[in-house]
This record gives sequence, C-alpha cells and structure tokens, in this order.
Amino acid sequence: QLTRLLESYQSNPALDLLSAAVRLLLGEYAHPDASGRVKFQLSRTVHSQEKFSAIRQFLYRVGVQTNQQNRAQLAKDIIDCAPTRELALEVHCNLADVESMHRYIDFIGTDLSSLRRSIEYGF
Repeated sequence: QLTRLLESYQSNPALDLLSAAVRLLLGEYAHPDASGRVKFQLSRTVHSQEKFSAIRQFLYRVGVQTNQQNRAQLAKDIIDCAPTRELALEVHCNLADVESMHRYIDFIGTDLSSLRRSIEYGF
C-alpha cells in the first residue's frame, strides 16, 4: 500500500525521506527503494547547501538509531553525492560508522600523495 502511495507522488522529498527512514529503522535500508530515494533527494539538493544540510541532519538523527550495516550504507550514499574529505568526517562524527572513516582515510591518502608529488617536483 505504501509503495503505491509513493509511486503516485514520485519525487516528493518528504515522502521519499520518510519512506527511507522507515526502511532504515526496520533494517531494510538495503532495499533499492530506500537507498534510491535517499540518493535521489540528496542529488537534487546538493547545490543548495541549506537543503542538503537539512536532509543530512534528518538522516543522521534516524541513521544513528540503526545497525552498523545500515549506517555504513547510509554513509556511502551521503558521501557519494558530494565526495569530500570534510563530508566524510561530518558523516563519521554523526553516524560513527566504518564506511565514512574508510572514505575519510582514502581522502587523506589522496591529499598526501598530491602533497608529496608537489614537494617532489617543486610545484
């Protein structure tokens, strides 16, 4: 029933995020519908810092109440929409998951490699 309602109101940010939050809390975030709705809404707001931040804050409040596997998938979805070292750290501080920490370390490794090349070649 809920799926049919959501299909009739496609792209509604509130309904998409509520649906994803329910699946997240039920431990069903791996369902393509949940993750897909989150990624879609994040990608729509990535250029509006205020809206992007509001959605992230909502997802953090819900995500912190779920298991580590769902938190890791949620972290991946958030970071994939705007992959930066700062966002990876923010996600980790809010969700305390493994995925965002791995991504943060990857960003640091890339930054250190660039710095090393700059020093090596005098740029």
